[in-house]
Amino acid sequence: MVRSTRRSIARIAQVIAVVTVVTSHGPVANAALSTCGTKSNWFDGAYVQELTGIEGVYGKITTRNPAMCGTDTNQAVVAWVMLEDTGGIGGRWAQAGFGKPAPSGTLQYFSQYIKGDGSVAVTKWVPTTQAVPASGSTHSYTVKWISSCGANPCLGFYYDSAQINVTSFNPFGTWSYPFGWQAMGEAFYRESDVPGTAPAHSKFSQIQVQDITTNAFRATGIGAPSMINHSSRWSNTAFSTDATYGNNFDIWTP
Repeated sequence: MVRSTRRSIARIAQVIAVVTVVTSHGPVANAALSTCGTKSNWFDGAYVQELTGIEGVYGKITTRNPAMCGTDTNQAVVAWVMLEDTGGIGGRWAQAGFGKPAPSGTLQYFSQYIKGDGSVAVTKWVPTTQAVPASGSTHSYTVKWISSCGANPCLGFYYDSAQINVTSFNPFGTWSYPFGWQAMGEAFYRESDVPGTAPAHSKFSQIQVQDITTNAFRATGIGAPSMINHSSRWSNTAFSTDATYGNNFDIWTP
């Protein structure tokens, strides 16, 4: 089965909290359809369900400005890296990335986490007055285990070196181990675009995991994760490794 059936995948659609919307930043792809179909969570990217020995994830993503379908203003398109609890019945994740929280909105950095099943997801959009990811730029995104966040360990969320947020809990003892990682583009509708176009892909590169023993980031240590594409309209390249981009793949809307 493909991963859309698992509740541990992000549910951005259910938890949008948008501040004042401003003019869209950068050129917008024009492939989105005029009419939206079924509203859900649709994905394009890579995942590893379980990877023993990890506690965080890191990756670079090239920013692209996606178009959205129809007239529904309560939709978003995002791209992110995620650490998730793959045990039990799911429903626990932590992610950082960029996205557009409304069709007429600007690109923004964001983080989201959920402690466990039945919990409300905590989403934070970085205000556009603080920082904006320019279309065509590449930024790093990190979900990192931190040994001390006040009295307890936690997960921290970062774009480049700037912290977006931290969790209110330590995933060890709260989630089921081992954890997994994901790197995805996500849209509420298949008729919307994921970031990237045929001539200008959105590249995920230098994907790394945080080692549970050293707390340092390292290569994922796997040949190829599972790839997912939940729309006949979207494309991705195979997961590969090279000297320039490390562990990498591309997504785009043709």
